[in-house]
Amino acid sequence: MAGGPEKCEFVKSLGADECINYTSPNLFEQLKAACPKGIDVYFDNVGGEILDMCLLLVRDNCRIVLCGSISAYNSSKPYAIKNY
Repeated sequence: MAGGPEKCEFVKSLGADECINYTSPNLFEQLKAACPKGIDVYFDNVGGEILDMCLLLVRDNCRIVLCGSISAYNSSKPYAIKNY
């Protein structure tokens, strides 16, 4: 995931099979399309709504690496995860 089409193209140039623009209005549908069998490994340093969406798509025995929660660092009311 990256923020914007140019950044997504850069990520793909590094060898990624897919890169989804996290500012897209249909983010969850794009995640499902990119991971039709579900998510096996997810590295997260954002947290919030994107983590919540990904939790709906994880496979059994998935590995999730939580590195941070930058989406809530400056928030007076952090996002509460619903799909834990």
